[in-house]
Amino acid sequence: MNLSFQLSYFILLLQQVVSANKQKHNRINFTPPSPLLRVSHAQTDDQTRRTSQSNHQPLRIKFHTEPLLDAIVGADALTTARANAIINRVLPEVEAIWSQSLSVIPSHAALVFPHDICFDLYDVPAEWSNRKKGVQDTDLVIFVSAFTFIGSTQVCSSNSALPTLAVSSPCAVDPETDRPVVGFANVCLNNLGMGSNGQVDDASIRTMVDVMSHELVHVLGLNSELYKYFRNSKTGKPLTPRRKNFVGRVTGFKTTDNVPCVGGQKKKDLTIACDNTVKYGEELVKFGNDYAKRGFYEIVTPTVMQVARNHFNCQDLAGARLENQPTSADCIGSHFDERTWFTEFMSAIYDEDAAFFSPLTLAFLEDTGWYKSNFRRAENSPFGLGAGCKFVNDDCIVDEQVPDYGKGFFCDDKDGSDWACGPSHRFRGKCDLKMFAHPKRTYFKTFHMGPSFSHADYCPLIISDAQDCDDTSGVKSFSMEVFGADSKCMDISHQGTKSAVCLKASCNDQTQSYDFEVENKIYSCTFDFEVINAQLLNGANYKLSCPRIAQVCPNMFCPSMCSGKGICDWSSLRPTCKCFDELDETKGCYDSAVVEQAVCSTSSGYKTSFTALALMFPVLALVTQLF
Repeated sequence: MNLSFQLSYFILLLQQVVSANKQKHNRINFTPPSPLLRVSHAQTDDQTRRTSQSNHQPLRIKFHTEPLLDAIVGADALTTARANAIINRVLPEVEAIWSQSLSVIPSHAALVFPHDICFDLYDVPAEWSNRKKGVQDTDLVIFVSAFTFIGSTQVCSSNSALPTLAVSSPCAVDPETDRPVVGFANVCLNNLGMGSNGQVDDASIRTMVDVMSHELVHVLGLNSELYKYFRNSKTGKPLTPRRKNFVGRVTGFKTTDNVPCVGGQKKKDLTIACDNTVKYGEELVKFGNDYAKRGFYEIVTPTVMQVARNHFNCQDLAGARLENQPTSADCIGSHFDERTWFTEFMSAIYDEDAAFFSPLTLAFLEDTGWYKSNFRRAENSPFGLGAGCKFVNDDCIVDEQVPDYGKGFFCDDKDGSDWACGPSHRFRGKCDLKMFAHPKRTYFKTFHMGPSFSHADYCPLIISDAQDCDDTSGVKSFSMEVFGADSKCMDISHQGTKSAVCLKASCNDQTQSYDFEVENKIYSCTFDFEVINAQLLNGANYKLSCPRIAQVCPNMFCPSMCSGKGICDWSSLRPTCKCFDELDETKGCYDSAVVEQAVCSTSSGYKTSFTALALMFPVLALVTQLF
């Protein structure tokens, strides 16, 4: 079989797009063909099923690392050190993160795998295929390997400018609930950073934990091929109707003709999720002097919708947009849109300063119907937080300037010479605006002007020449500057010159202020864009511009965006959650029940296709359960 086009995997490429100081990571995904193969398995009795549905337990992940260990037999010391770091440091942390963040209704039976599970890439332990044994006490099995090629596809690029960090794919789903239960994660050992002492450094460990966690979410559900398998969180019934034959047996999904894809093309006979899960929309977008119609998809499940509404302070939103600048041939999208969710953990582009483990990710996973999320684990993402509907719906640059709703998020410094604070305020950098021969989209009268980082819908951001504030080896621009774990970026001006500086800072939950320190003196920002005068010991006077308080202290406002189970009241002096469940008095509506998804409407346009399922090669298989 040709694995080069039949694998659904998610590749993380380390791609330098702005400067030697700041690197972005471009996540490229490939979608598997549809439908997914279904196999039979034994059933539990009704009483067992009713009892289990109310007993969620922490997600149990089993990382099978034998393939990775096989890969380093006879390898050099550096490669061995990298593999050991993955096994001993990265995977245990990833397992802990997700066992604390998600719970599932555990199967009361062992999982039994076919011998060719995961595209026949791995040797499956004999007991896992034994119907009398199987895989015990496990909700998700991940095969961990270190292939350079999978089939004819090179998954670990040797290109120094585009080194691949990891590849992942779901391999099999549960026969009863459709929940993914088997996947693989392939790591590219040669591209994992090393410290000066010959060991994998802490920064690389943090990156790999983020990378592996991100890839795991694709296995867990954020995969456009899986959307149509989502279930009602309360009843367990499919959100997207299944096709049945004349005797009532499920034979697959109905298909839709000429499905519009975000890349502009159309696909025939594609099976997509119902409009209670994903909706298609169109907008007019200006390209130069002309306007063009552009399509996009949104996740519109209820918890995702409410988190998005709370995040942007816009109760009119229908949901959360998926990427409209596809990172692959994916028709619908398997990441959240970079323009609106720049600092979101599951956006298409990764860097360490823009990977917040946000309530949006947990809301999405809960709305699959397979998991219950622990929203206490989430941290609010700062990008666009509380900025209003215009931030989402209107342009990032208007009349060649950043509008009020985009202030602090986008930039318009055409020279790109002034230091300014990045969107997370974790670093200072410069505006990413350059002159190009033919930029695809520009917001300026000078049509040749645009950002080198184009994935945020060509909106310019402060990301060039970045200097991290927590980098203790950073070079000071001002004597007052302090680099360290507690430092954040502040915009300043001195004698009419704009710049930015890293200062020790903290969020004061009691006073709802943002406190920063200049030469051992504490100053407090009490409202957005407040200007504070500070005089240094040498007599120099500086004006420090306070950021949006929500942008630097996102968790002080409506924790976890009310878990998507309440409204964030941004109109109050101290924005707080108003839970839909009046009995839930927690700050983040943490004790509220899961939200039930809407019924599939009859206007979705589904059309029955009688293409023989046996003629379509299924990539994802169902595993049998042992009872």
